[in-house]
Amino acid sequence: MKYRIDSILTQLKLSLYLLFFMLVGVAVYVVFLSNQSYHKLNDYSVESSTLIFQSVFQSEHNKLGKLAIDYSVWNEAVAALTDEKIDYDFLEENFLGSYMKDAFNVERIVVFDSGNTAQLSIVKGEVETSPPDIFSTPPSKLLIERALATNLKAPDFVTGVMVIGGELHLIAVSVIAPNVDNDEFKFGHAYGVLMLTEIIDQKLLANWSKQFRLHDLQIQDHTQKIESGYVFEPMLSPTGKHEKNIVWRPDRPGEVFIGEMLPTVTVIILFLTVASVMFSTYVNRYIALTINESKLLQQNRDKLNQLAHFDSVTNLPNRVLGMDRLGQALKSSQRMQTMTAVLFIDLDGFKQVNDTFGHGIGDDLLHKVGKRLEDCVRIGLDTVSRLGGDEFIIILTNLNDREGAVLVAEKITDLVSQEFIIKDNRISVSASTGIAITSSSTMAPEFLVKRADEAMYVAKSAGKNQYRFSDEYGGELTKKA
Repeated sequence: MKYRIDSILTQLKLSLYLLFFMLVGVAVYVVFLSNQSYHKLNDYSVESSTLIFQSVFQSEHNKLGKLAIDYSVWNEAVAALTDEKIDYDFLEENFLGSYMKDAFNVERIVVFDSGNTAQLSIVKGEVETSPPDIFSTPPSKLLIERALATNLKAPDFVTGVMVIGGELHLIAVSVIAPNVDNDEFKFGHAYGVLMLTEIIDQKLLANWSKQFRLHDLQIQDHTQKIESGYVFEPMLSPTGKHEKNIVWRPDRPGEVFIGEMLPTVTVIILFLTVASVMFSTYVNRYIALTINESKLLQQNRDKLNQLAHFDSVTNLPNRVLGMDRLGQALKSSQRMQTMTAVLFIDLDGFKQVNDTFGHGIGDDLLHKVGKRLEDCVRIGLDTVSRLGGDEFIIILTNLNDREGAVLVAEKITDLVSQEFIIKDNRISVSASTGIAITSSSTMAPEFLVKRADEAMYVAKSAGKNQYRFSDEYGGELTKKA
């Protein structure tokens, strides 16, 4: 009997020891997993917030650069801003006053002559007596050189950052060049350079911080020590000089996780008898937290995709996605032996709407115009894209003849000219439309859009609220009866 009892006690002790070591092993494994999860969750959060900031910052670059192109690649700009021919009526209409600051947050506008010398500087809508010396320094000259090095028949903007007057500025530079050839100006030549600047100030950073969970977003001198828990993006001048740092504090989900887990681990270690229950609780919470963080990371990726490919005002495809779809449409038309059409639409009277009712109403109007344009096309086949400002393009695929484009253009002219009611305000605008059609898959999408843009200017010059065709082989512009 004693032998049996000793045997049972020995087995019980062995079982207790085994249970103890199993629980200790589980506790050690829990601590190991917790430590790994802590670092990985924090690393994922830092990586995600950095990608978000870079995307937001690049979007701000592109917005200012597109604005510079809109105001410089334009025959009227060449005529008004060419050497010693500054047209102050042009400045009054486009640059002077508060419009550029209120609408696009543009702080400074600088015009350089054909010798790359600053001949005009406008700050907050007012002309300076003489441009500051900063615009003759190497960083400024380098931006101008890069802008002049682009294809002058399809100019692109150049952007960078510079410190002006102690404040960090986003810079966009574009050549002043004609968008079409004429007797006075030669297409493909630069007649000067236009520079736009935007202050990267705390107000702008606070807006980004609120929208994209970039906590305590701020500008610091590059010599200032980065606090623990913060990350930064260096701001380099065009010549590579480290000017400033933009720093922020990303979410720290690992710390939240560890803070919730430690009491549980302590209970497991101190009270081995209930360790299995506590472990199960931990596993469930760990899985739930992992799922939540995965969802958050996916949401951040979705935000990046939305920011990169869709317009924030209209929710339509932006220029990048629109041009990609146009390239796909041209290839599809070649395979199907059909035609692709691009309709370039510019709103008539949109600036007056902004000036009269404010930019909030203007944004609502753009959103409603986008909806009406979508009503004009075939769902799943055609694309409506916003290029920026009040410019849209429509991509029509697999057309058998020009009549399909004519029907859409007439529908656009009719629908857009119908009255809009926005917050009890009755608003009327119209649309000038240019149409370019091709059956070639080798034609560059940018060239087809350019031809449609030229046709749109003809429609606008002919009295607005109408459409014009651009012959795909470079012939005369025609209107479909």
